[in-house]
Amino acid sequence: MTSIAIALLIFAGSLAAALLAVALQLPRHHLDDCSRDVVKSVMGLVATLAALVLGLLIASANSSYQTLSNQLDQMAASLVELDRALKYYGPEAAPARASFHRVARAEIDRVWPHGQAQLAGIEPGAIRQQSDEFVRIIGRLSPQTEAQRFEQKRILQLVTDFARMRTLMISEAESDLPSPFLAVLMFWLTVLFFGFGLFARLNATVLVALSIGALSVAGAIYLILELSHPFDGLMRISAAPLREALSQMGD
Repeated sequence: MTSIAIALLIFAGSLAAALLAVALQLPRHHLDDCSRDVVKSVMGLVATLAALVLGLLIASANSSYQTLSNQLDQMAASLVELDRALKYYGPEAAPARASFHRVARAEIDRVWPHGQAQLAGIEPGAIRQQSDEFVRIIGRLSPQTEAQRFEQKRILQLVTDFARMRTLMISEAESDLPSPFLAVLMFWLTVLFFGFGLFARLNATVLVALSIGALSVAGAIYLILELSHPFDGLMRISAAPLREALSQMGD
């Protein structure tokens, strides 16, 4: 189910629970001050729990999104550094450098076709075979000077670091909000809005207030789900750092 569908479901469920509570005709002895105080106390507890969890989830999802963005910046820097190392090695590394340029451009176009990231594109797939072949090409180089030996080791280390960062990105991008966790949060919100409407009488002001509240919590859930899926939805992570790195390669 998409993020927008889940958010709409939460909005509809919360508002429906509130309207159902408004429509209930409670007996008079359920409307005394003691009953109101108990219900308000319980709703305060549920509201505190829901607000705490929503705040933590938003902070966690935003942190994960920023971490992935930072990893992308590091990968872009590694691309430029690897290109420079191949250049400094000398003419013997020119074929490997040309192959590296082709693979890097093809990989970025595969993950970000038409500028839009795709989750399926970050799977290793054919890039693993190409990376292994690139490592074999570098390993077959015969450095003649101390500088070339240094650059060869540096290139192999950069390739290893690049593969490690890619693995971390895949793991970070595929993390998801557990369904039981989301179900419990939806239950809390439904109970909370039911309590909001329990002692209310339906009028335009109450309806607008309940709608705004339901829309707000649905928007919070939507942000959490979008930030948790940086390669899907509307808030997709940008390939701008990598494309900027490509523009610098070969200078």
